[in-house]
Amino acid sequence: MLVTEPLGVNLDIENVQLTPSIPLHTNTVKVSADLTGFLLNPSGIQVRLYYKLGTNNWGSSFTNWISMTMDFSNAYKQSFSTVTNIPQCGIDTVVQYYVEATFSGIFSNKTSPKKQVS
Repeated sequence: MLVTEPLGVNLDIENVQLTPSIPLHTNTVKVSADLTGFLLNPSGIQVRLYYKLGTNNWGSSFTNWISMTMDFSNAYKQSFSTVTNIPQCGIDTVVQYYVEATFSGIFSNKTSPKKQVS
C-alpha cells in the first residue's frame, strides 16, 4: 500500500517584475506577475501585491496591499499587474514585497493562498 498526500487545485506564480526594474526615488513602481502551472482548474483567482517599507521585522507584518488585475490570459498563463503604483519613497528606502494569489477548488484549503517572494 502507498499512502500519498491528496492532490489539490494549485498554480505557480512566476516572473514577478518591477517597472521600472531599478526604481529611483522619483519613480512610482508597478509590479507584474504571471500565473502558470494550473492544476485541477483553480477558480475565483484573486491576486494582490503586499509591501512594506523598511527592514524592521524583516519578512513579516505586511499590512499594505494593492490589487492586481489580469492583463492577458490563455490556457497556460495569466498575466497580472498592479492597479495602482507603490508610492514614491525616499532615497535608500527598502521596500519589501511579495505577490499572493488566492483561489478556490478541490482541497484549496491546503494550497491557497500561494505566495511568491522576490
